[in-house]
This record gives sequence, C-alpha cells and structure tokens, in this order.
Amino acid sequence: RAGGGAELAPRGATTLVEADPHAFPSELLGESQRAVARLFGETLPELAARRPHTLVLFDEVEALAVRRQSASFDTNPVDVHRATDAVLSGLDSLRAARPGTLLVVTTNFPEAVDEAFLSRADLLVRTGLPGEDVVPLIVADSLRELAAQWPGLRALAGDEETHRAVAKRLAGLDGRRIRKAVHAALAQRLAVAREPELLGVRDLLSAAEEAAAELGSRTAGTGPKDTRSARSG
Repeated sequence: RAGGGAELAPRGATTLVEADPHAFPSELLGESQRAVARLFGETLPELAARRPHTLVLFDEVEALAVRRQSASFDTNPVDVHRATDAVLSGLDSLRAARPGTLLVVTTNFPEAVDEAFLSRADLLVRTGLPGEDVVPLIVADSLRELAAQWPGLRALAGDEETHRAVAKRLAGLDGRRIRKAVHAALAQRLAVAREPELLGVRDLLSAAEEAAAELGSRTAGTGPKDTRSARSG
C-alpha cells in the first residue's frame, strides 16, 4: 500500500482509502445494493475529486463482489445478485468519472469472487506462502515491533539464529499466522504475560510448535492470498 502511494506521489497528491467490504452486506432487501451504489456513486468520487490520485484498498473483497453463480441460499440470493451488479456498475462509472483512481483488492478465496468482477481487473497477482528465506524476516520484524514497546527484547529481535530456529517450525504458515505465533509467545508463561521483557527463545519455539500443530490438524487450509488490482482508467 505504502509503495503504491509513493509511486504515485511524485505525480501529484494521493489519497489512500481503506474500505471494509463486510460493512456493506445487509439482511434488509435492497439495502446492500443501495450501500454499494452510494460508495461508488458518491463517496469514492467525492474523495477522488480532492486530489489528483486516489488509492482504494478492499481486503477480503469476496464479501462485496460475491460470485453470483454460487450465491448461498442462507442469504437472499436476489439481494446478492443486486449488490454484485451494483459493484460492477459502480466500477464502470468510477473508471469513467475518475481515471486517477486505483483499486487494489485482496482475497483468500478467488473462487468466491464474481467472474465479471475479476474480468475488470487490469492485473491479477497470485502471492504464495512465504518461502524459507522470508519466514525468518517476518519473525524478526514481529520481534522488532515488540521491542519497540518493550526495549528489553531488542537483543532477541536482533538474534538471527533465533529467528531461523523459530522460522523452521513455522514453515508452511502464511504471514499473518507467523506474526500471531510470535505474539502468542507472550502468553506461553504467566511470568512473561506479566512482564513481556522476560520473553525467551523457549517461549518462541513453544508458540511456533503450537502454531505448526494447529496447521497440521486442519483438514483443509486456506489457499494462498490473491492480490487483485483493478485500475479505473
């Protein structure tokens, strides 16, 4: 996100907007459609008019652009169709009205996103799980975040051998679970929970093993995250 804004910034001021797709679906018939229509027809165009460039981020876009062919009957399928139709119409309108707007959307479930929505994307990027050379970097970065709050952890944050040892136990996990495992180490012992600066290598390894065991017990894991961006204009 920051990189995208930095790339656009030399060409004019940029507005960063982060939208929550889960805020739009509603149990009331027609309300989802109206909320989406307001977003693309009013809110985003108004924000885009303020600066030369606008970057809009939608995480878990499958909640907004539901695949209509597999709409669940647990919800109102008619409203699902209408809401997705409103998204598609809104994208087309935004593209025409505000060509300086860049939409970046992410999903863990590309099969749940409507095909017509994906066809409007200018770029589709599939991001796999972190490799063995990346996991230690995520562990180190997570520890640096903790050390910023508890300076006594700085030595642990700079210990590359520890990072590699913990990373070996976290292989196969996505970035979010890796960070959660590092943070979960603070709850391995009551003494550490009370005084986080007592966090040690054994706590990290224990938390990593628990995270790995949880992954192994899953009968079906989530797929790699897709980052899909659709640019207006």
